[in-house]
Amino acid sequence: MDAAQSILHAFQLHDWYAAAALVLMLVLQIVRQRNVPLLTRAWNRIPDGWRWLPALLASAATGFTQAFASGLSFQMALLGAIGGVLGIGFPAMGMHAFAKESPLHIDGGPGGKPLPAPSEPSP
Repeated sequence: MDAAQSILHAFQLHDWYAAAALVLMLVLQIVRQRNVPLLTRAWNRIPDGWRWLPALLASAATGFTQAFASGLSFQMALLGAIGGVLGIGFPAMGMHAFAKESPLHIDGGPGGKPLPAPSEPSP
């Protein structure tokens, strides 16, 4: 296998990346919305401008592990990590942003604003 084919093989996006992106998006939503003991506390410690980092790190680790486990060299597996970010991380962040900002009631009200508290009936 020549160098160009090796690089293309390492950078290859796999068909299961879409399912991985969906799972990653759901995990991000659950961690952000629900009170998962350790994960929610860790999420809340991440500054607002850096909350994109967990998705990219998780997707890069997935791409690297898949490429290295398939027998590619360390350098080629690093390219697999970039493929993981492009194929898993970016789509997951896009779906997460859609769920957060959607006018649909996936995550509260339009624009990601929480729904108003239900009014209590007057006695």
